[in-house]
Amino acid sequence: MELTILIAKVYAILLASVGLGLIFSPAYYRKALDQMLKEGSAVYLGGSAALVVGVLILTYHWVWTGWPVLVTLLGVIGLLKGLGLLVFPGVTVRATKAVTKHPAFIPLWGAFAFVLGIIFAYVGWVVQFA
Repeated sequence: MELTILIAKVYAILLASVGLGLIFSPAYYRKALDQMLKEGSAVYLGGSAALVVGVLILTYHWVWTGWPVLVTLLGVIGLLKGLGLLVFPGVTVRATKAVTKHPAFIPLWGAFAFVLGIIFAYVGWVVQFA
């Protein structure tokens, strides 16, 4: 359970921070995303990082009950994202561009990430003491 709490706290800070950035600076993040998707090295590094984090989470945190399943799902998402970027980079980049082309996508994704960050903060810092 200690590992679950640690991962929840790390993702709480990451998701809340990125979420706020996406909400308050959508133009910056749209430009950054466009540049990253054009650079093969950025796609490779992003895929590698996602794959490593996903595999680490799934290796050390295989929990499918209660709220800790959210942490396990982060591992699954990381693994799938990493595999997609490394095995099918062209398809994954085209799909990402298609999904993110709508102007409202970045701030909406930011709101989702922020709320998810708050949920992880709640379970990481509050639930453990309940």
